[in-house]
Amino acid sequence: MASESRWEEDLKTLDSRLDNYDAERHSDEYETESVLLGVLRDTCALVRRAEDAGQTDVSDLVEKAHEVLNRGINIAYSTDEAFDFLPSFAHSGGTLVKDTMKGPLAFMASDAGFRVSGPWTKESQPHACSTLLSRFRGGVQIPSAETHPLANVVFQARCEITDHETCRPIRLSLSSGGSCLALAASGGYKNRGPSAHYWLLNNDDDELFSVEPELADVAYHIAVDESHKLMFMADNDRIKSYSWENGKGTPVHTLNSNSHQGPLALLPNGRILRAGKGSALSWTIDPLETHGQNYKRIGKGKYKGFEDTGRDVERDDMEFSTGSKPDSTISFADASFKPSVWHRHEPTGYMLSGEEPRVRDSYSCIALDLEHGGKMVTRYLGHGGKVENITTSEGDGNVFLTSGSDGFARLYDIRHPLPALTFDIECESAPCYTAVLAHLDGIPAIFSGGVKTEAIKFWDIRAKQLVYELSTGNNVVNSLVWNSRNSTLYAATECENMDRLGYHHDYRRAKPPRQPREDKMDEDGDEVEDDEDDYDEDEDDDWDDEDRCWPSRAFHMENYFGEMFDAGEDRLFRYKFKADADNSVLPEYGRASLESDSYCSSITRLIPVMLHGDEEQSHKLLAPTPEYLASVKVFPLIPNIKKDAITNIDTALSWDQLTAADVNFAIVRPLVLKYAGLGNMAVVYACFVVRSHFISEAEENLAYSGVLLSRAALCEILAMKLLGSFASTQIQLAAVLTASWNPLSGASVEVVNEVREAVGGDENADDPQCALEMAIATEAKRFISLPLVQAVVNDIHAGRLVFSMTSHKSVLADNYKPRAIEYYNVHDNPFLDHYRLRVPRYGAILEFLSFVILLLLFLMALSTQDVNKITTIEIAFIVFATAFALDEYTASKEHGWEIYIANIWNVFDTAFIIICAAYLGLRIKGLAYNDPAASNLAFDILACGACVLFPRLAFFAVKNNVIVFRALRAMAAEFVFFIGIAAICFSGLLFTLHSLAADKWSVKAIAWLMVQIWFGNTYLSFGQAESFHPVFGPILMTCFAALSNTLLLTILISILSNTFARIDANATQEYLFQYAITTIEG
Repeated sequence: MASESRWEEDLKTLDSRLDNYDAERHSDEYETESVLLGVLRDTCALVRRAEDAGQTDVSDLVEKAHEVLNRGINIAYSTDEAFDFLPSFAHSGGTLVKDTMKGPLAFMASDAGFRVSGPWTKESQPHACSTLLSRFRGGVQIPSAETHPLANVVFQARCEITDHETCRPIRLSLSSGGSCLALAASGGYKNRGPSAHYWLLNNDDDELFSVEPELADVAYHIAVDESHKLMFMADNDRIKSYSWENGKGTPVHTLNSNSHQGPLALLPNGRILRAGKGSALSWTIDPLETHGQNYKRIGKGKYKGFEDTGRDVERDDMEFSTGSKPDSTISFADASFKPSVWHRHEPTGYMLSGEEPRVRDSYSCIALDLEHGGKMVTRYLGHGGKVENITTSEGDGNVFLTSGSDGFARLYDIRHPLPALTFDIECESAPCYTAVLAHLDGIPAIFSGGVKTEAIKFWDIRAKQLVYELSTGNNVVNSLVWNSRNSTLYAATECENMDRLGYHHDYRRAKPPRQPREDKMDEDGDEVEDDEDDYDEDEDDDWDDEDRCWPSRAFHMENYFGEMFDAGEDRLFRYKFKADADNSVLPEYGRASLESDSYCSSITRLIPVMLHGDEEQSHKLLAPTPEYLASVKVFPLIPNIKKDAITNIDTALSWDQLTAADVNFAIVRPLVLKYAGLGNMAVVYACFVVRSHFISEAEENLAYSGVLLSRAALCEILAMKLLGSFASTQIQLAAVLTASWNPLSGASVEVVNEVREAVGGDENADDPQCALEMAIATEAKRFISLPLVQAVVNDIHAGRLVFSMTSHKSVLADNYKPRAIEYYNVHDNPFLDHYRLRVPRYGAILEFLSFVILLLLFLMALSTQDVNKITTIEIAFIVFATAFALDEYTASKEHGWEIYIANIWNVFDTAFIIICAAYLGLRIKGLAYNDPAASNLAFDILACGACVLFPRLAFFAVKNNVIVFRALRAMAAEFVFFIGIAAICFSGLLFTLHSLAADKWSVKAIAWLMVQIWFGNTYLSFGQAESFHPVFGPILMTCFAALSNTLLLTILISILSNTFARIDANATQEYLFQYAITTIEG
């Protein structure tokens, strides 16, 4: 007892030192670092001495020491002299392992332009098969190949490095049998949506498969079940499982976990756990309800979490199962404990759990015994930040490894509360997100992932030294997995020089290392020193856009490894260790491009596959060049999409049926994955070409129109889904929608000739068109109303996105010099840029001003009319009217009559042009033949143009009111159709009345009388009835009045009301459709 009280008294003394520091922390007499770190180190040393002294139960002392440590850490992070990263304080003498390489920090040297610790040399490599993307430290002891063959290979970095491009990685998870590796990631627009990749590791191909979890938010937690072949992914509310068998990614379960947002764990008895504050939820996997082939909902009610998500989610990507409720809840003994990460310790069954600091400002790792009331078995001290990852190894059941946000990895013996070894991964400059423990032929080693250091480090635990670094192409390492079954290290890495929209920034010209050369000798045979650095500066003179780039603040210089390599995007690297490794197997150099003068203009990056052109185009996204268009196989897509649509749709389905969950997963999703995997930017355009075919077939083949229109709708759905696969960058999205594609590109000469013969030898049959034009032509209104499409349309309308059509139908084409697809930068363009006249916003203003002038000249020409001669005002009006007609004609020729006439007010423009043409013809006749009557008729016809011009002027003010315009147009069409039917029906009555009173009434008079009665003058039917016939006249006129004024008029009103209601229901889609048409017309 006396001994125990002595330890507690010493702890109280240490705690009082924190009181003194807290009270006088602003005093200059106290050195912040020495005081705080002194308390933390002394507290850990106290626990170590108590344990060495044979203290029977140190758990109480550890808990009290934990309170002192937490208080000191929180003071350190909260004071004015706050630490960004706490130095290690729990190590004892000789247990802190650091990198032995000397030299200035590389990220500082990178800006200064000098090398760090010398260039890579081939002599430093211990073996000829050592990978070129490794850099060794001196004095490394390599295990014998005879006694430790695997360790010998790994210690010599004999590996082949391959990679896969991924979405923004979060966490890797490997199944217990090593058959499947899964990666939780964030994807979609600005990486706001959930995504996942997985690899089946039973063969050397490691084929990549992807799945998009139907979760409301990003899935930050993942677990892979070997026995059930399932991947479990979780957001804040639900857990979803997907089968990884055969690479299909079939959805299986949905679990309701909305009260717990912590990590997942799989237990060997077929259970899955999810941690939360104070407890964990538990499900037994086998009896859980599954979605089945029809993808039925699981759980009661409808999940509403998609309403609160901060991203645009298509309804087809929503799954509304609330999920299966947990079988049981396991309470923790500490009700306020919340794990941030946990890992099952196989020999004991304990859950090694890192504490979430945000809950109660506590920093530690504990062992939880879930089988016995969730009690804490042991607390492990020494963490100066959040525990990010915990790993164990099959080679030694008594040790585990943690990595923390303070930048250290710590190796613990499960029987002791303090770390046995501490590894300084990030030099107190960045967090360490991941480190894995491995036993290589019994030799313990560590792979750690760097954030600031942007590399993987391999540490020899026995020798307490860093052996080598592996390059990750300047990427941050987010997660590591060591698969002992195939001797492979997997690293999920993130490119921090690429933002959430996929744009690169902070890049400079790469400086390739100088190639090895023979030493120069002077006349005396002595070596001549070369004071030049190890970069070929002359290469700058020949530099162009196709050369490689390098992050300006990369931790390593280009010559740090044996091969210059920058990833340039998020990647998963596979380091396959084997004795006969081919060190030439390396990942492909990244596609990052130089940034513009400022970060804000970085949105003008090049699409990698379109990197063509000269230096003046280095900051633009070039329009697809003829060479690029020729290389893209457009035509093969068209018959394939057509075949898939015919194969999968053999009955008429409505839009709701096509977008239902069962059809989505059975038909749509497999097709989307199939065509998205091609990476062909023309696939969206090809979908609309096939849609156009099915629509035209439906008009000709009425017997199968329902099925054909369903196939056309499927094509639109595919286009909507496939567009999302190109939404990683806004500029790539714009190129997919606005780049013009030749539908016969990639077809053989025979096919081209056959197509042209089929269309009657039309040379324009293969005119290039863009996907947006095809969407308008096929009236794909749901596609056009997509937020992704509207973002591009808005950019075009405002002039932010600049591109030019490649149509060859223009009367006066202004695309003789192809314009690059680019985001406009006012600083890179002249003040008076005539290309800006094509911006729809400016064009609308100019069009309005031009129309006002035309209207004024129209009014003045009528008010100053002279039938005998032509006036100056009339000449000016004719010139403006001719220009107006020519402008409308060129628009209809350039974009096609279908797109032109789809614009509501173009109908009025066409009507006015017809009126002007009739006026001009009669006016010329009147002047040429001195015929005043013809001139008077010409002006009378022209006056009728006011009925078109004045409403057209009003349309400029309210042209965005789609309900009004669309309703007027549709109701006018319905009205004309109805009146036509009524006129045909009542023509029989007209003939009857004329037969009864041919001597009194002419056909014209009877027709005029019937029109008056139809529009409300009912009394005329009774007053004039007997004049037709004393008996039949009243009967016929009464029936006509009743039918026309009562029954038929009521029917007409109902029809028009229904038409308005139908248009109002789709007002948003109609508006966006008309807006897109106006924008594309320019």
